[in-house]
Amino acid sequence: MNSRRPVAQRLRMLVAILCGLMLVIAGVAFAGLQQENGYVDRLTLSIGPALTSNADALQAMTDAESGLRGYASSRDLRFLEPYWGAHERAVADIATVRRSLLLDRASGGNKRDLLAMVDEEAAALEAWWAYADQARLRAQQGQGIDLSHGKDLFDDFRVPNGQISDLVSSESLVLRTSAREQLARNTAVLALITALALAVGLLLGNRVSRSVTRPLRNLRSVVRRQRAGDHEARAREDQGAMEVRELAADFNALIAQNVSLSLAQAEALLMHELTREAARIVRAAPSADEAIEATCAALGKGLAVDRVLFHIIDSDRVVRHGRQWHRPGLADLPDLSEELLRHEVELAQEMWGSATSSALADFLDPRVQEAERAQMFSRATGARAVLLAPVGLGERVLGVIALMMLDGPRHWSAPEVNAVQQSATFVARSIVQGEYDAHQAEHVERLERLDQQKTDFMATVSHELRTPLTSIAGYLELLRDGDVGDLSAQQASMLDIIERNTVRLRGLIEDLLVLNRIESTGLRAVVRPVGVGDLIRHVGDSLAPMADAAGVTLRIAPVPQEAVISADSAQVERALVNVVSNAVKFTRSGGAVTVSVELPEAGDDSEDATRVVRIRCRDTGIGIPAADLERLFVRFFRASNATSQAIPGTGLGLAIVKTIVEGHEGTLTLSSTEGEGTEVVIELPLARLPEPV
Repeated sequence: MNSRRPVAQRLRMLVAILCGLMLVIAGVAFAGLQQENGYVDRLTLSIGPALTSNADALQAMTDAESGLRGYASSRDLRFLEPYWGAHERAVADIATVRRSLLLDRASGGNKRDLLAMVDEEAAALEAWWAYADQARLRAQQGQGIDLSHGKDLFDDFRVPNGQISDLVSSESLVLRTSAREQLARNTAVLALITALALAVGLLLGNRVSRSVTRPLRNLRSVVRRQRAGDHEARAREDQGAMEVRELAADFNALIAQNVSLSLAQAEALLMHELTREAARIVRAAPSADEAIEATCAALGKGLAVDRVLFHIIDSDRVVRHGRQWHRPGLADLPDLSEELLRHEVELAQEMWGSATSSALADFLDPRVQEAERAQMFSRATGARAVLLAPVGLGERVLGVIALMMLDGPRHWSAPEVNAVQQSATFVARSIVQGEYDAHQAEHVERLERLDQQKTDFMATVSHELRTPLTSIAGYLELLRDGDVGDLSAQQASMLDIIERNTVRLRGLIEDLLVLNRIESTGLRAVVRPVGVGDLIRHVGDSLAPMADAAGVTLRIAPVPQEAVISADSAQVERALVNVVSNAVKFTRSGGAVTVSVELPEAGDDSEDATRVVRIRCRDTGIGIPAADLERLFVRFFRASNATSQAIPGTGLGLAIVKTIVEGHEGTLTLSSTEGEGTEVVIELPLARLPEPV
């Protein structure tokens, strides 16, 4: 056999013969499958669904019959749960049985008998349901039910149902048996034809293989030598058939390409490590300038260049200052000229805008010598090759980095360019972070100064307001005492208005002073055992005139003697006054405010469990809109309905109460319904008093 003869011709002949044999096998298989699919289709599309739906109909009827019997005996409506909907399910299942039998491609007496049984079954179902509905109604009315008649009707349904199941099951068994027999016949025929096809294929394949195996063995030997590490091994391209020679040539080209890719991969891995080192250096650097210097050194050593120059560009597109690194034995570059720096900034802008870098392999290249800016840079730095990359973030250019070779040209590979660009990105983030930290520190310092000025201003203003208020209160007292003569009714009414607003302004000033003191020095509570009963009594006595004037009933429930807390009595009393006075103020005439104290049991039975004193203040006032509840404890915030009804207030009371309660390790909760009232609950830790000896 001539080995130079194209293998493709022999293979085409082999493929044609095999295709013919495959067509024969496929035809035989198709014919057998068609007959087998007929059996399967009947099983899956008609017989199987009919059998399943018939069983589902029986189950639905059985559930309904059991539920009806249970309801008839116990009158418990839960027994009717399976009854409801069972009629629709059973009717749907019988319809599915009829539809499946109609889809059956078989014809004859069996099919007609089955359809007749289905009709009989449907009629029996309706007869039983007519009885069941009447029986259910009689049971609801407390009348007796003829269960034996219902059983007879149910048996009338069960008989055709069972006959259908028996006939369909028998038909299913016949179809399954026929399908298995057909499958066995198809398998035997296919096995015989396949064996014949294999014999022909092996004979022809052996003849074709002999024409190519010898040169392929030689090629395989070369592959093994390559795998063993002999990268100089090459396949002979002058032996074997035409296709084998072409394969040898392609293999040799693949080996050459693999060597090139291995070198490129090694370089990419090296650049990846360099980039990781640059990222680590930048993260560890305490400042942006140190990060720039460290990055320049890392790139210079990692890429084995002669110089690295880094220029920082400010927001006015002017070079602010620069950093440089050079290999040992070289001197620092002098400052570049203003014109060259301007060209450098313009180039950085162009590169950042186009997301590129500038790599020049040789300044002596005639095409490069025609560029004026390139030659200006070469003369100023002595560079023979340069790689320029912009440093920026977002829309802003922050600088430019230049890597230079002095002694000869250099081709800058893609991994090297990527490493420089990624390192530039790390440095850009460091520069921006440094600027952000500086701005943030300045902003924090400014805010602290403003906060201190606000605190001083509040203290000064509050103090200055108290002095004239004291004078106003003194003169009001003189006027009321008649020291300047008798007052008319109109004058007395005016003095009442002045006094109310004086008290309101004094309360606002006191609240401002408390908040200012809390912000500047904290609560500074003087803690000692305090009886909650005494606190509640003082609050009630002080607010009783206010409640009487407003026509509000103030109820103080008896306080348990064991209700003792460790607290600053003045602060807690102030918090209680704010809560109760708010309740009185927001309650209309004729309403009521109730204050009560509880001692709930601790949730934990251990000795360390902390018990609390629960102080509850409930009113029947105007309530708080649901949308305002989340902001009630924000300073100067007032509920919308209080503002709309012109009820006086500062919006500081609840904020002060919350601060005092939480300062005593307590909790404050508030619940309210607009138009119905509000409830405030304060829980403070119960004092642990020493046990009497």
